[in-house]
Amino acid sequence: MKVGENIKLYRKKKGLTQTELGKKIGVTGATVTRYEKGQLNPSIEQIGKISLALDTSPSELMGLDIIWNEVKDRIETEERLRQVFKAIDCEIKVITGVDPSKDVEDSHKYFTYYKFEYKGNLFNVNVLEYRDLMESVKKFLRFQVNELMEKHNHESNEEKI
Repeated sequence: MKVGENIKLYRKKKGLTQTELGKKIGVTGATVTRYEKGQLNPSIEQIGKISLALDTSPSELMGLDIIWNEVKDRIETEERLRQVFKAIDCEIKVITGVDPSKDVEDSHKYFTYYKFEYKGNLFNVNVLEYRDLMESVKKFLRFQVNELMEKHNHESNEEKI
């Protein structure tokens, strides 16, 4: 949400007209209209005055809380993915004695193939196949996580309605 949209949202929650808010912050109602329509960006000083008049924080008024929550969720999701990939790498390390988290280019000097065990069958995978496999796993997991996030966002939006 943009600053202007937030100003309008909080102003209406507070039950103020544009003119009333303008008087509280030392500008005209027309200026408040321009803020709300995104035709004029309020200065940091004005953001402070507006947030005081509307009983909210400057960061909330600027939408930074929403952005921070999205960034935090993304970081947590990425960390979970790293843990999954680390678990996969550890399994391969146990089977092969190779640590795939090290540079693959250096690993192939000592081990041309990685040994995988799947459904009781052992098979060899070369460095390029391993790299392709890991990229496929990453893409698949990211896709699945995005699907879950969209599902939960959709469900939470329905709850709000």
